[in-house]
Amino acid sequence: GSYACFRPGQWTTIRGAIGERVGNLHFAGEHCAFDNQGFMEGGVETGEWAAQAILGKTESRAA
Repeated sequence: GSYACFRPGQWTTIRGAIGERVGNLHFAGEHCAFDNQGFMEGGVETGEWAAQAILGKTESRAA
């Protein structure tokens, strides 16, 4: 596997767009995580958010 590695300052400019739902397409993975970006926990966190949104139990995560 691999992980995202952003340049200094890059994460703050794109954070709001990463992981944003596009129609019925949901994104998940460590690269979409706010608190655990770059770690396995981030993948789990965003996977749970995407699953809940798909099941209609929550809105997509807001930035």
